[in-house]
Amino acid sequence: MPSLREWLIKDQEAKQLVEAIVLAETKNVPQQVEKLEGLRLRTWANPLLDGVIANSGENSKERLHASLALLPVDAGQVNYLLGRLLKADPDVFPVIRDALKPHREELVERLWSVLEQSEEEGQYLQAASALALYAPSSARWQTVGGKVARAMVRVSASHLGDWLNALRPARDKLTAHLAIIYRDTERPETERKLAFDVLEGYASDQPNVLANLLMDSEEDRFAVLFEKLKAHQKAVVPLMEAEMVKSLPEATEVEKDGLAKRQARAAIALVRFGQANEVWPMLQHKPDPRLRSFIVNWMAPLGVNPQQIASELVLIKPVPRPTPAEGQQTMDAILFNPENSERRALILALGRYDPDELPPDKREPLVEQLLDLYRNDPDAGIHGAAEWTLRRWKHDEKLAAIDAELKKLKDRGDRRWYVNGQGQTFVVIEGPVEFMIRSPITDPDWYSSETLHRQRINRRFAVATKEVTVEQYQRFLKENPKIARLEIDRYSPEPTGPLNATTWYKAAAYCNWLSQQEGLVTCYEPNNEGEYAEGMKIVPDALKLPGYRLPTEAEWEYACRAGAVTSRYYGRSVELLGKYAWYSQNSQNRAWPCGQLLPNELGLFDMLGNVYEWCQEQSYRYPEGEGNTTTDDMNIVLYINEQNPRLLRGDAFDIRPAIVRSANRYWVAPSYRSSLYGFRLARTYH
Repeated sequence: MPSLREWLIKDQEAKQLVEAIVLAETKNVPQQVEKLEGLRLRTWANPLLDGVIANSGENSKERLHASLALLPVDAGQVNYLLGRLLKADPDVFPVIRDALKPHREELVERLWSVLEQSEEEGQYLQAASALALYAPSSARWQTVGGKVARAMVRVSASHLGDWLNALRPARDKLTAHLAIIYRDTERPETERKLAFDVLEGYASDQPNVLANLLMDSEEDRFAVLFEKLKAHQKAVVPLMEAEMVKSLPEATEVEKDGLAKRQARAAIALVRFGQANEVWPMLQHKPDPRLRSFIVNWMAPLGVNPQQIASELVLIKPVPRPTPAEGQQTMDAILFNPENSERRALILALGRYDPDELPPDKREPLVEQLLDLYRNDPDAGIHGAAEWTLRRWKHDEKLAAIDAELKKLKDRGDRRWYVNGQGQTFVVIEGPVEFMIRSPITDPDWYSSETLHRQRINRRFAVATKEVTVEQYQRFLKENPKIARLEIDRYSPEPTGPLNATTWYKAAAYCNWLSQQEGLVTCYEPNNEGEYAEGMKIVPDALKLPGYRLPTEAEWEYACRAGAVTSRYYGRSVELLGKYAWYSQNSQNRAWPCGQLLPNELGLFDMLGNVYEWCQEQSYRYPEGEGNTTTDDMNIVLYINEQNPRLLRGDAFDIRPAIVRSANRYWVAPSYRSSLYGFRLARTYH
């Protein structure tokens, strides 16, 4: 029993300590409580603490501190402190959580209930952070992890670090849910960025998690993750290789695109890890080219050294005359030739780089190699790919000089392309060809006019690599004063841009003029007044004649697809559409000079977007069913009148992406003029 003097001293010490507890920063309260226990002042302090509780507001700091001080000897404080824990800011939260840890067995179920049943989203992080300490291995994280991850990416960035530390014991239970948020491109970018930042920290020692994250990452984040994965290359390479062999045969188009993006990033990581030989075969053309297209377009922004690509291009031996396998069409042997199609892809991939990224001793020989391919390679796709890359590298004058030589040639030799006397390049397509035309009803953007059926073209034909340009049409007008003068249209203001605002009739007139310039029989006859207008006609057997004309719809779609069965000739993804086509989201509401964007596998430019292209025939409805086959020489109506609308294909610069597809069809009267309408040349090639 203490003496009176000792009692008074203890009472004074207790008052001072209780005052210190009440006034302290919350983070320092546990130290003060330890002093309380060490000085054995409970007898004097507890009544004072009870008094603080009785005279303080429910949500006050004083009430919280007094309750924390009483908790070691008064389990009645648990309920109150649990309530404060669920509302606590991150700087206060750890103090309450740690204080309640001895009572975790009675609290765990109540905390799970908050996450599983409550709609109080403002309490999710607090409940989860407590459970991360009290029950980090529970299987119940699987059902609540999504809620917790969503709460994490919505919290203020200034508070995120504190919550991350609190949740770290359960990080393995949260990474998969955070990855789902990061992959969801429909989410706000702020949330995706927070999810990435959290994952980068949580999974710094988990290469499998980082590798999966890399396969879903855009340019900047890919670079960050790749640097982290360098130290784990041995563990990561098998993960990338496993991703490359996955397939989704029953998946939706969106799911197929998602897998192709992951595989493209995995492929590029493998190239950078020195495993390029596993990746180069994926650059071979296939009926579904989406993976190949992602790789081609992403090698430069995702950090592949261009010297690797240039070296591979040198190693591949060209195949001048691909031999069809038994039962294979000649054009399939050409389009899908492994060596040549890989070379096309490598050349296009090089065009995504600035030439200065190659040292001069590597760049200059490469430019000479590309110029030689442009001049001499028989493959039209390689010719077009070399042209695109060389134009990107500002070698227009050298290309023009080569074209000036080529247009004088009387014999194209083994080339599957040629340059005519006007300097226009044409791709020769070996007939007969048979293919599936239009789109399946499973295409998300399918229209009823796109009935899928088999189409046969019985002849060899040639298609121009570019739309007829303003300057090319001006040469025609100089020799044809009866035709209205061409005014430069603000929607196609440059000489090398596509001629627009032209009618079907004027396109036919140009075709006849060009045939005459080249010494070929013409395919159109003016009307009785000598005009290219209503009443004119397509000459009989025009598709057997070698003169220039508009392409039939089947010729146009075969040339556009270039062997692809996907909705666009590079695949499907709208994400890549701006690399291949001028359309509503990248055109600034105008047409652009021909040939600026990537060509297709035949070396044809702007087959989608820029301007609609007139076709030879009028609009017809095609037979239902994949088993039906039609030939495009069956339905050519000779006499042209305004009641029979003519077809347009390829879409134009102001068209939304869902319409800009290989199968889309449009038709109007042949006299109709629009800033969206131009044309591309074709001819039967004997």
